[in-house]
Amino acid sequence: MLSFLTKTMTGQRYLKQDDANIWGYQDIDGSFKCHIQTPTPEEIQMYDGKIGKIFDVWTTIDSPFSLSDKVTIEGISYKVRGMKTLDHGSFPHKKYVVVSEDEK
Repeated sequence: MLSFLTKTMTGQRYLKQDDANIWGYQDIDGSFKCHIQTPTPEEIQMYDGKIGKIFDVWTTIDSPFSLSDKVTIEGISYKVRGMKTLDHGSFPHKKYVVVSEDEK
């Protein structure tokens, strides 16, 4: 099933910077294989998305992304809006709902 994961995803998390009272995005270590596709119409409606702006993304179970993280897939930035861990069956994985931040 890992051949299904054909794209690469990297991410950033909004965290406090060092000892200062300054917040900003910091890179999440590593890159992770993923698959991205258009979600069901129900998911699009549930997340107030628009077709072409909201996507389902599947990754391996060890991917560290959380809600509100920024992720980049093939040069396009997305914000994680939903997440579900499915750790059973022949393909344990995480499913994310992401929304494009790009103006295109």
